[in-house]
Amino acid sequence: MSPPILRQKLTPPRPWAGVIPRPRLEAWLDAAFERGAHVGVFAATGYGKTALLAAWAQRHGAAWLTLDAEDADLDVALTYLITAFENALPGFRTEARDLLGRARERDGAFATLSALLADLDEQCDRPLALVIDDYHLAASPSLDALVARMLRYLPPTIRLVLASRKPPDVELAMLQARGSLEVLDERGLAFDLAELGELRPGVEPQGLMSATGGWPAAMGLTPELLDAFLEEQLLASLPADVRAFMQRVAVVETFDAALCEEALGEPFTRERRDYLVRERLIFNRGAERFALQPAVRNLLARRFQAEVPRDERQGLLRRVGDHFWRTGQASTALRYWGEAGEGDLAAEHLRQVADTWLAAGRLDALANAIAQLGPAAERADFLFYAAELHRRWGD
Repeated sequence: MSPPILRQKLTPPRPWAGVIPRPRLEAWLDAAFERGAHVGVFAATGYGKTALLAAWAQRHGAAWLTLDAEDADLDVALTYLITAFENALPGFRTEARDLLGRARERDGAFATLSALLADLDEQCDRPLALVIDDYHLAASPSLDALVARMLRYLPPTIRLVLASRKPPDVELAMLQARGSLEVLDERGLAFDLAELGELRPGVEPQGLMSATGGWPAAMGLTPELLDAFLEEQLLASLPADVRAFMQRVAVVETFDAALCEEALGEPFTRERRDYLVRERLIFNRGAERFALQPAVRNLLARRFQAEVPRDERQGLLRRVGDHFWRTGQASTALRYWGEAGEGDLAAEHLRQVADTWLAAGRLDALANAIAQLGPAAERADFLFYAAELHRRWGD
């Protein structure tokens, strides 16, 4: 017996109130489609994957399929896949329907998919996009294998657009290297400075970018609703050790294994790193440094401030400063010592670099460091540097 068909899963959702158009990204999708590439839209929650693809799919008359946990059953997934193509291609008929029922096993699923692809090759004579949304809800090794086969054998007229919080376990790098797959991730989906300027006239866009990372969800929610959204959609389901790790690394803008282990007292093993990256909880910022999404980091940093005893917070921040000083990042070290309330320690170390900074013209770095010293900035030597800064800026 065939499973019942939920028609809502086969129709792009209608735009909801307040959805923000993304012409830049729709143009990117247009270009990828015209180049004949498949597309992966892989990003964490709140990046507007569904809203973007729904608007684009309606304009292109794409086949649409929204997955959920029930579609982990390959027979169910293939039933919806066949129906999606039938909806998009009037008069389309496929022998794959006769094979449904034996598709719960991988061999049967492959045979069913092969029959579908062969009929599409014969009957689809126009460019067509197949959009599969919320793939992560149904993902399994068997479904990944089915997608890998689709990416390899779909007819040249059909392009797959796959949206998921996590990429499927297929050879994405190889497909990208061949130019047959293009990927849109958090960096691509985030608002750029020009878009932020249009969305929040009168607000300095660089500051907004620093606070939100251009995260679309942060643009459409009040601060209170944004915190609730993050708690419900991201943090609530995390294992306790993962949440604790994220809260501690939230005190720094970026981190690596050495910082985690030496200063934060948190192991950052390859296994933990791979899990956090795979779950889109941290993002690679290059050179093996990683970061939390800014809005997530801001929430967790506030929680850390409220929940961790003052002495423990200050001790951690001091160790962070010590780490950055040892690694040659003096400005950053001074900032963390200042946040830890270690004005005397910061002053002692600033004396070691102040003349060098002054000679090198690093006036902003010196001014910022002095401002963070607190009462220690009133000492005679720092008053001299402050006067010298004033003289040079006055010049």
